[in-house]
Amino acid sequence: MCGRRVCRIHYRDRLGICIACEETLCEVCGRKLSIGYCSKCGRLVCEDCSVEIGPALLCIECYKKARATP
Repeated sequence: MCGRRVCRIHYRDRLGICIACEETLCEVCGRKLSIGYCSKCGRLVCEDCSVEIGPALLCIECYKKARATP
């Protein structure tokens, strides 16, 4: 993902990424690198799985819950 050159022990074959990328994967979709944390639940989220509310990020799941609550 990132293009780092890492040794074999720092590469995850099943995911096709290095351990640094594995640590920063979005915790909602698990496919893309995260851009920040959800302000509500604290999970790492990527751009596709988050919504910006002012200066804060919400994961799409917390955003949907917030919108459903009257």
